[in-house]
Amino acid sequence: MDCNTVIKQLNQIAPEHLACEWDNVGLLLGEHTQKVKKIVVGLELTDEVAERAILEKADMIITHHPMLFSSIKRITDETPNGRRIIKLLQNKICYYAMHTNFDASPKGMAYLAAEQLGLDCIEVLDEEVIDQDETGKEYKAGIGRIGQLKKPMTLEQLSQLVKQTFGNKALTVYASKEQMQKVIHTVSIVPGSGKEYIGISMKKGADVLITGDINHHVGLDAMDLEFPVIDAGHYRTEQIFISYMMDYLQEKLGDEVELIAIPVCDPFQTVS
Repeated sequence: MDCNTVIKQLNQIAPEHLACEWDNVGLLLGEHTQKVKKIVVGLELTDEVAERAILEKADMIITHHPMLFSSIKRITDETPNGRRIIKLLQNKICYYAMHTNFDASPKGMAYLAAEQLGLDCIEVLDEEVIDQDETGKEYKAGIGRIGQLKKPMTLEQLSQLVKQTFGNKALTVYASKEQMQKVIHTVSIVPGSGKEYIGISMKKGADVLITGDINHHVGLDAMDLEFPVIDAGHYRTEQIFISYMMDYLQEKLGDEVELIAIPVCDPFQTVS
């Protein structure tokens, strides 16, 4: 099996053309004809992921976040990315990223997170395109999902559910004490970073937005609008990428390829 065969399978669930214009997805390093017998899957290409791939003699790395977002003028051992690129090329490891194309795909990141929370009637939050699958059947694609809780609960109860679902030690909830007792029916969720989706969440009738990377001023603005926002963290809301990709690739590639998962770790330490 070669790298291009793997890429074709990845494009079945997350076509590259679904990515946002500013994004950088697809094969970012290596040759399409590279023979692939072992794949490492991670959320992003850190030193840990690169070193593990080299240690395991992997042929390919697949991550959600791309290591390279913008153009670079030189590749040397003076920068972290430069060192990683050099090491991967030296060890003939190709590298593929599937970012906002996976976020926007019908069964992608937000859908998986909504399913984890047990939402019903899941729909695309910010519908961007109507695309076609390999059979010609049309489907809606876009960032975020909105759905109904199976059983209404208070914002406080929902926060506990989110904490349990995504494995958070703690959550930041932008809401007043009174709002914590608000009964929630409709939930919007944008895994990763979703502060710009507060407005459309309100417009579509959501009672709360679950996302990550909410800063102080955005949180205050949401509170002024009396719209609760649960910040469950960038990593925590996207960690399902790894287990999903492992299952998907195992199903599609079978025993021809060995798969290795690199667990998600928050890139910070919490001091209590």
